Amino acid sequence: MQETTQTIYGKSIRLKSDLTSDRVDAVVKRLNTEMESVGQDRRSAYEEVLLLAALNMTEDLLALEAEYRQLADILDDDAFSDKDTETET
Repeated sequence: MQETTQTIYGKSIRLKSDLTSDRVDAVVKRLNTEMESVGQDRRSAYEEVLLLAALNMTEDLLALEAEYRQLADILDDDAFSDKDTETET
């Protein structure tokens, strides 16, 4: 497990993670982007901006999961329909 110090929305945070340093950097960058977007037009406390960013990112994740399930269902349906059209020789 690696330990690193990252800056999240202007606050220095010590993190421990099994992720690669590049992946941690990408996660922190995404979080910072979301927090900057959420906190842009308001004078909110750090924790409020963090919570709103987490809610937005969770909604994005849930939407992607639903889309993934729909696509997986389509692929499963296609796999079964291909078997139905095959004939034995």
